[in-house]
Amino acid sequence: MIPSKLFPLLLFLLSQSLQGNSSSDIFSSITAIDQAVSAGRHLASELQTYVTKEEARLAKMRLLIGRLENATRNCANNTHDEDGLFDASAQETIANPVSAFLTIFRLASNWSKELAVLLDVPISDSGQEETSVTAFNEFNSRRKLFLRLRWYADMLPGASDVDGALDAIIRLQQTYEIPASDIAEGRILPTSQSPRLTERQCMHLGLFAYELGDYPRAVEWFQLVLDRLNRVPLHQRNADDDGANPISHAMVYDHLSYALGRAGRYREALDVTNLLLNEDPNSRNGALNKMFYEMELKRYKGNDPPPIQQDTSMEAGWETGDFDDLCRKADKPMHPDYRLSCRYTVPHPFFLIGPIKEEVMQVDPPIVLWHEFVTKNEAEMIIDLAKPKLKRALVRNPSSGVLEPAPYRVTKNVWLPDDLNNLTKSINSRIRMVTGLSIDHGEELQVANYGLGGYYAPHFDYARRFEVDAYERNHGNRIATFMVYLTPVQLGGATVFTKIGAIVKPVARSAVFWYNLLRSGDGDLRSRHGACPVLVGSKWVMNKWIRDSGQELKRPCLLEQEPFDPLDEYNDI
Repeated sequence: MIPSKLFPLLLFLLSQSLQGNSSSDIFSSITAIDQAVSAGRHLASELQTYVTKEEARLAKMRLLIGRLENATRNCANNTHDEDGLFDASAQETIANPVSAFLTIFRLASNWSKELAVLLDVPISDSGQEETSVTAFNEFNSRRKLFLRLRWYADMLPGASDVDGALDAIIRLQQTYEIPASDIAEGRILPTSQSPRLTERQCMHLGLFAYELGDYPRAVEWFQLVLDRLNRVPLHQRNADDDGANPISHAMVYDHLSYALGRAGRYREALDVTNLLLNEDPNSRNGALNKMFYEMELKRYKGNDPPPIQQDTSMEAGWETGDFDDLCRKADKPMHPDYRLSCRYTVPHPFFLIGPIKEEVMQVDPPIVLWHEFVTKNEAEMIIDLAKPKLKRALVRNPSSGVLEPAPYRVTKNVWLPDDLNNLTKSINSRIRMVTGLSIDHGEELQVANYGLGGYYAPHFDYARRFEVDAYERNHGNRIATFMVYLTPVQLGGATVFTKIGAIVKPVARSAVFWYNLLRSGDGDLRSRHGACPVLVGSKWVMNKWIRDSGQELKRPCLLEQEPFDPLDEYNDI
């Protein structure tokens, strides 16, 4: 079958030959007949050249198709790993952190650039024209084909997503103290297996941990790769899926030596360096490291250098430790607190027929959980409304006031207007009735979905004195937070309060409520909280931030001012 792109060329050549025949009278001259034979050979040669180039292009395209099919097959139908141990549905697969990590790794590439080169479309022009997948009924040019393919390609992960996935796995490992071997061998879930990581993927995690300055975990990942290499003979090792050569002992020894050295373990680093030089006597890194470690060990009389004392007074020290500790406790059995209680309550006549199931999570400051605040159908409808419009969540920079992405908030969200439809109107009405607060100045409903290892580091919901802007001056500060857990979360994802040690585990369709301000209107530092990394599952939440304008009679001041020092807002972070 002749490729469709050849038809214009063949028609042109045929028309030219017909025109030539009508005026040349080839039959009347032997020379003309000889020229015709020569022209036929050249025509065949030109067509063969064209076909060869198109076949080469098609061969590259088939390789690209194979990469995509292999990646999506492993992700969408990831019902078992190479050992046949893992069995899960597609939805469960993506909810598993290792599977989600592998999905991003396998699908990550600069697809738009590859397509532009493959189809010979100028890359400089590739972003100037927006299009939709439904824009073309047929491909009458490479340009239009590229635009349609790019519509899909732009939805696929890129290099930044790979970095984000690596960061997420290391964050989960740090927060929940998960051994690297459990992650690599698919033992995160207590009830089922997950896919295994390859040696190269483990190396990527070790290198990323090293770049983060987490040298102990870098050592752990490099040592894991080394243990695997020692169990598999060289001739039995396979190349990676992308065709890369197998990981070598020398490569691992090189990185492990550096990581051990940066961790202050000079004696072990020297031993590994000697192993590196046995593998590769010409290693320049090995020779330099050996000289350095021998010199340093001589200086410290054969001992490792004294550990460097870190300043734990900074937020990155003590608060991160408290945050991680609370996140680890969230999924463990906790001792009962007899000050807490559960009850049916009727905060408004609307709930007379169906009282609210209220669980007190913290007495002072009050934190309550209202169970089954939304129905399963309502939660699904809210998620369906939010999915097409999700964008990376932004955080207000306290110095500039500009909204910008932040590494300590890994989630996507969307704002739903209060009057969007009957559902949003109904939910807002119920929030007003159950809290007893005015929502006239409240913010729109915000729906958020947390991704791989998605979390939000400890923060205040209210604006501190040096953060107040025009919006706060017009509508008041955030007096309270109302948050609905729309979906169940299998592991992780708790909301923890680092100042008071309170933990609220996500309960599907329940709503948690707390005050951010004291009755005086000053910020309540005890409301500092964070969202723990999601370990297993897909976490969807819906927030409603209520402003203090109009609450003067709803939550009046006390006769005596509550203890508050304005300087605390500047000193306490």
